[in-house]
Amino acid sequence: GATLGGNFYYDFDGSNDYLSFSQFDISSNNQLTVELWVNPDSSQVQYANMFDYGHDGSNGFTIQQNSNTTNTYYFYNSGVVSNTAITANTWTNICVTGNGTSFITYINGTQSSTGTAGSSADTTGQTLNIGRWRGGSARYWNGQMAQVRIYSEALTAAEVLQNYNAT
Repeated sequence: GATLGGNFYYDFDGSNDYLSFSQFDISSNNQLTVELWVNPDSSQVQYANMFDYGHDGSNGFTIQQNSNTTNTYYFYNSGVVSNTAITANTWTNICVTGNGTSFITYINGTQSSTGTAGSSADTTGQTLNIGRWRGGSARYWNGQMAQVRIYSEALTAAEVLQNYNAT
């Protein structure tokens, strides 16, 4: 699995490292916040997944690389909600909030994009995978990750910025 680095981050190798939590309950009707500090490597496999919760094309959600466009990621909830490039070998804060009908993506505390929810992210009892796709032996992410936070409500823009500034 992913190795724990000296500064309390996980290092994913892009070929077989991931963290998995089974029977995980995240959201109720798309009201949630997912926050990650990531430091992606300069190479990724196609559709590399940072974060995947029950994502099967019609349920759940994921933060996933846009096909083979290295380190350009989208938040997917039965459709692409955002599409944002982040810099390799640089720590970046990604935060996605959902208020029930729409999602907002923030990069380093600043709003990056917004989109309408395509389906319910309430896939109770699904497996949460960090660093790979729910489908198993594919789409492993390559880089370092720290301070994954999940909230059962949509944080406000001020709260997102406060979290970013605090870490």
